[in-house]
Amino acid sequence: MAIKRFLAGLLALICLFGMSMAEVRVHAEETGVTDGTGDTAETSETETPADPVLSATKLTMELGTQSRLRVDGVMGKFKWKSSNSEVVKVTKYGKLLARAVGKATITASVNGKTLKCRVTVKEAKYVSIIAVGDNLYHDYMIYKRGNSANGMVDYDNIYSGIKDYIADVDVKIINQETILTSDKSKWKGYPQFGTPLEVGDAVVRAGFNVITAATNHSNDNGTSGILGAVKYWKSQAENGVLMTGIYDSQADYDTIRVGEYNGVKIAFLNYTYGTNGLALESGKSYLVKLLKESLIEKEIKEAKKLADVVIVLPHWGEEYHYRPVSSQKNLAQKMANWGADIIIGAHPHVLEPMVTITASDGRKVPCYYSLGNFCGNMAITHNTNCTLEGMAELTIKVFDGKVTIESAELTPLVNHINNTDTQFKVYRLEDYTEQIAKGHLANNRSAGTITVEKLWKLYKEICDGTAKSSYD
Repeated sequence: MAIKRFLAGLLALICLFGMSMAEVRVHAEETGVTDGTGDTAETSETETPADPVLSATKLTMELGTQSRLRVDGVMGKFKWKSSNSEVVKVTKYGKLLARAVGKATITASVNGKTLKCRVTVKEAKYVSIIAVGDNLYHDYMIYKRGNSANGMVDYDNIYSGIKDYIADVDVKIINQETILTSDKSKWKGYPQFGTPLEVGDAVVRAGFNVITAATNHSNDNGTSGILGAVKYWKSQAENGVLMTGIYDSQADYDTIRVGEYNGVKIAFLNYTYGTNGLALESGKSYLVKLLKESLIEKEIKEAKKLADVVIVLPHWGEEYHYRPVSSQKNLAQKMANWGADIIIGAHPHVLEPMVTITASDGRKVPCYYSLGNFCGNMAITHNTNCTLEGMAELTIKVFDGKVTIESAELTPLVNHINNTDTQFKVYRLEDYTEQIAKGHLANNRSAGTITVEKLWKLYKEICDGTAKSSYD
């Protein structure tokens, strides 16, 4: 009855507007009303073009996603069909559902004409990444590491607080600040460090698989120290470990480190501003990669040809500054312009902010100026704010030849030292409680020095750029 009343009213308007019966039918179809059968067009537009046009004739979709095709300007009925609905299903409204990797042709039949769109479904590749700061062992950590009940060396406990958290991550980066050695006579702390090989074993057992070793302490034990450390880290390649920053030959130095994770190739470039005035042996400048702009630019451009993603890991900045200095900012911008996809810095021993840099080509490049220490005893020997540190967490996506940084976050960590048994342990700040904080060795010396509230406050100030130390 409603349809009849509508048509009757429309017919009454003919006298006023001079509409023909054919025009009345067109208007009825545009409103979804026909001659009383109740049928409506599945898709329609208000104008009739000379030739119907499909909104796309070629489309690449990510597995599990949806898209939509339209026939522009068509009036009347048309139907959709997929040549392989197991790969791409199409609804009667032109919505595409990518159900399996493969190819399908979508057709739209319109007023006697057939329009086609070739659809390719691909699976995106994702890689998860974390990075932490300086693995820095002073005498106190070497010899007061939390002796196990059986008297054996136990460095594993240090990493137990985050081991499970990072277990499923693809790329796990740690800055090995000090040179590893099997020579006990060289086990020492500041100012020229030497660290037991057992520390490296614990790092690998914790799951870390990318080691950066170009630091200001790389040459603390001379050429033999570097060569011994390189040999050790190369022996860990069978455990999936990649090390960069120190080398045993010119050919080794010239080889850009590239790892492949979930089918995605990632290049890792590591440089240090210097080696504390300890000159590298004459004729062996290949031992440590130094922070030289010409070298960095050259290697970033080479790495872009070898890998999908380039991560630059500079050892730079000023110690104990919560804010990056101008030299860091200037070099970070240059590295982004040269093609770096991610920048993760080390050396200041305290946390500095994470920012997003816009490269000259418009790419958005996450830059972590400093993640602070990862483990060390500076929290009690130098600066209590070295207790707060950070972990970079990123997700990379590669789809249809395009690389995107899907997420980039900064997670605060705590370097805890227990005041009863000198156990060192790293916690996520969100897992750190006031009860645990009370047991920090720094609080044993001065109550209230370290609290969860103070650490969160400092973290937020660092992130928003308002934190200031006596060094800033």
